[in-house]
Amino acid sequence: MDIKLDKALNNNLTARDVKYQGYNINRHPKNIKNAAFTANCVNNNCNKIHVIKDPKIVKQDMETSYRNLDHPSKTSVPSKNSKMALTIFHQNIRGLHNKIEELLNCWSNEIPHLLCFTDHHLRDYEIMNSFIEGYILGTKYCRKNCKHGGVTIFVHEMLTYLNTDLAKFCNEHDFEVCAVKLQISSSKIIVLCVYIPPSGNVEYFSTSLEQILNQLHTNSTNIIICGDININYLDDTNNKRQLDDLLASYGLYSIVDFPTRSKNCSSTAIDNIFIDKFKNQNYTINPLLNGLSDHDAQILILDKLKIKNSREHHYTKRLINEITISDFKLNFSYVSWDEIFTKDSVDAIFNCFLNTYLKIFYHSFPFKKCHPIQFKKAWITTGIKISRQHRRYLYLLCRGIKNPKFSSYYETYCKILALVIKTAKKLHYNKLITNSNNRVKTMWNIVKTETQKIRKDEISPMNVDENVVEDHQTIANIFNTYFTTVTDKIGTNKLANINVSSDEVYPLNYLYQVFTSQFPSIKLTPVTSQEIREIIKSLKWKNSHGYDEISMKISTISSPFIVSPLTYICNRMLSTAIFST
Repeated sequence: MDIKLDKALNNNLTARDVKYQGYNINRHPKNIKNAAFTANCVNNNCNKIHVIKDPKIVKQDMETSYRNLDHPSKTSVPSKNSKMALTIFHQNIRGLHNKIEELLNCWSNEIPHLLCFTDHHLRDYEIMNSFIEGYILGTKYCRKNCKHGGVTIFVHEMLTYLNTDLAKFCNEHDFEVCAVKLQISSSKIIVLCVYIPPSGNVEYFSTSLEQILNQLHTNSTNIIICGDININYLDDTNNKRQLDDLLASYGLYSIVDFPTRSKNCSSTAIDNIFIDKFKNQNYTINPLLNGLSDHDAQILILDKLKIKNSREHHYTKRLINEITISDFKLNFSYVSWDEIFTKDSVDAIFNCFLNTYLKIFYHSFPFKKCHPIQFKKAWITTGIKISRQHRRYLYLLCRGIKNPKFSSYYETYCKILALVIKTAKKLHYNKLITNSNNRVKTMWNIVKTETQKIRKDEISPMNVDENVVEDHQTIANIFNTYFTTVTDKIGTNKLANINVSSDEVYPLNYLYQVFTSQFPSIKLTPVTSQEIREIIKSLKWKNSHGYDEISMKISTISSPFIVSPLTYICNRMLSTAIFST
């Protein structure tokens, strides 16, 4: 099997052009529109033709909506308004690596707010470096000793969440779980993502799940459980009845009544979602056949829980260019600084200087709104889009054909398509860097795009004593209180642990014991304007700044106008031994 990726990418060829072990499935886009199509499965000894049902019916199967049967009059097929309803996506992904790009292209109507993955196959360091555009890694559990497994939840960046640590309940062989807490309007929601391996101990799972629910459940909490529990809900088994009885005691019931895994002409419902039907009376559950795993995905839409519009990704910065810098210099040329030389207090002098400086700075350099540089996915060519569509149809064929050779062909097709996408992306980024005038900046922009490092001006919420604090002033007060009292707490802890008097452990006593003689007086000589000028000149020409937004670059530009007042302020501080607060 010989594939020339460069030629395929340049000519918009697709992975469907590959012939493997005698198969040649001709899938031109026009053929998709035909009333029926056939998959020719050729063996060495005989030829068998499997006729697959109408593609329109296949498409309907892929978009089937399983509605709330308890409240049919209140449930409808998802509309544009349901995009703002809380949407949860779950899938046993069977390895998240190299599937993120295709995952982002499988949404049709609903963009999920939570992505719950089971069996992601990633280690801690791997999942920490896995980035999904528009989402934040909310919580995860990764195996340390065994291969595969693992659960994780990615949260949409518009949502505020808290991570709930449930690692103590996890056992790599029997039960894996992670959870996040959400606050939507007045509703407290806890979403759990669980995974039971095929050989897992169901009794251990039930005991651990009961302990978790005892810990998290309250009358005001809306708990949602999704995951691969490896209990087939299409059959009436003892394990199913025991799990139903346990969850029913907490008001949770299964809502998945369709197959979630089909292989070798057999179907099971081992992936499930459990909700409180009383608190979530208006919901819709949809299967999603994206072909990324042999497990189908499930999308839960809770129409009662509305999410506000996502915040626009932008940041503000000062407009600094040749024109604004010239205006900055011109404004400074009219300042006399007479008020500074007439004041007595060091604080008053410095505040007068800073206020004058900032007034001119803010006037000369207004804010402008900037949007982060985002590279369009130009590597997704027409050929790749066709191949993705074809792969989904091959996946449907595999579900209905019990033929190992055809399954092997499908797996090879998926590997080739993944390699084509990876190579196309690499060639695209190489082209951007090669044609760039500032390659270092372009490289950093690519890194920021791939790692989702988007500049944000807003202050992130804080978790303080299991409560989410979003008010900026409250966050500032919390930091101030901590840093002003932390030394007292440290000193108190030391005194409590040392069986000596407080005078002996007081830090200044050590200095008094070492230095018995009086310190010589320090003579401070006044500074000159030339010294101040040289100090400012020695500063690096950088755009980084502190709370006042004045960078080293701007300070250097303004040095001819501020040397005189700065010299006076410094000498005033030295002569009075009082420094500005």
